[in-house]
Amino acid sequence: MNKMHLEKRLLCLMNKLRFPFLYLISFGKVKAIGSQYSCMKTKFKTYEGMIYMGEGCHIENGTLIQASNGTIELEGSIYINRNCTVVAHNNIHIGKGTTIGPNVCIYDHDHNYRKTGSYLLSAPVVIGKNVWIGAGCIILRGSVIGDNCVVGAGSVIKGEYPMNTLLISKREIEIKDIPKEIKQ
Repeated sequence: MNKMHLEKRLLCLMNKLRFPFLYLISFGKVKAIGSQYSCMKTKFKTYEGMIYMGEGCHIENGTLIQASNGTIELEGSIYINRNCTVVAHNNIHIGKGTTIGPNVCIYDHDHNYRKTGSYLLSAPVVIGKNVWIGAGCIILRGSVIGDNCVVGAGSVIKGEYPMNTLLISKREIEIKDIPKEIKQ
């Protein structure tokens, strides 16, 4: 067992025991401050990046939090449901009290398919305090979501949105007949 794995297991054990004192624990480049955490079977990866986690964060199974040359800041009392992906090459900041549904993806970068300059295009993502992000949402680079927003399930978000708003991606279903020569 390597040092990072042991320190992560210690952090989760301390959470289960609910030690009443404040502590700082660091495993690799992941820094957690506080007295209550729940992060069993969560993958933390840092490649020249840093992850900061505030007190009272609860992260469900199957979630990947990866800082690749970037910084991820999780303020306190954040709930991240199952199978989410948070990957930073620049900066991702998630405000206190935010709830994230299952299968949500948050990226601060896109791949540069034109292959001019860097292979990645990146811009910070800022999610305000007390935001509710529904299941299956994708939040893309450069997005700023204000405090107290609700993001509807399945929404794809890119851009800046003011506080106290409801964000819903509306999609149209287009129905067309299949040509007879293909139906055979």
